[in-house]
Amino acid sequence: MTPTWLGLFGFIVVAWVAAFVLPTYIGLDPAKARVALREDVWFHYPVVIVHVVTSAVALFAGCLQMSSKLRRYYPRAHRISGRMYLFAGVIPGGLSAATLIGINIQGAPADAGLSISVGNSAWALLWVTTGVLGWRYARRRRFADHRRIMIYSFALTVAILWTRPFAVAAFTIPGFRDEWFFENVGWIPWVTNLVIAQWWLNRTARRPIEVPAASR
Repeated sequence: MTPTWLGLFGFIVVAWVAAFVLPTYIGLDPAKARVALREDVWFHYPVVIVHVVTSAVALFAGCLQMSSKLRRYYPRAHRISGRMYLFAGVIPGGLSAATLIGINIQGAPADAGLSISVGNSAWALLWVTTGVLGWRYARRRRFADHRRIMIYSFALTVAILWTRPFAVAAFTIPGFRDEWFFENVGWIPWVTNLVIAQWWLNRTARRPIEVPAASR
C-alpha cells in the first residue's frame, strides 16, 4: 500500500474510532452501548468492551503492517506491530466476537437472525485463522504466503468499517429496508472486502516480495 493511500486510510480509521467508538465506550457506561445488553449475562458488557478495544488495536496495528516503508526500513517495528496485531488485536477480538455471537444466539428466539449469526461466526473464524496463518508463515520465512494471507486478514479487519454505514443506510434509505439486506448484513462487509483483497493481489501479483532486512 502506498504511503499516500495508507495515510488516507489511517485517517479514516482514526476518524471512525473517534466518531463511533470513543464517545460511546470511553466512559464505560453500559447505558450508552450500541448493542442490546442482556441483563441476565453479567459479563456481556465487559466482553463488548474487550471486543471494541482489541478491534481498535487490530485496526491501528494493521495499518502499520501494511506500510511498505516500515517493513523495509524498520523490520523490528514491523515485527512488534505484527505481534500487537495478532495477540492484542485479532485473537482476543475474534474470541470476544465469538462469545458475543453465542450470547446473542442464546437470548434470541429460534431462527431469529440465524443468517447474521452464521455470517458473523464465519467472519470471526476466518479473521483469527488468517491472522495465525500469517504469523506462522512469517516464522517459517514464507514471505510470499505471509503477504497474501495478511492482506486477507487486514481485509477482514477493516470490514468492520462497513458495518456502521450499512446500519445507517438500513434505517435511512428506503431501498435498504428489506428482509434480504438484514439477513445478509453479517456477510456483506467481509465478503466484499475479501473480493477487493483478491483484486488487489491479482493487480500486484508481479511485484517482488520484500524480505525484511533482518531476515536476509
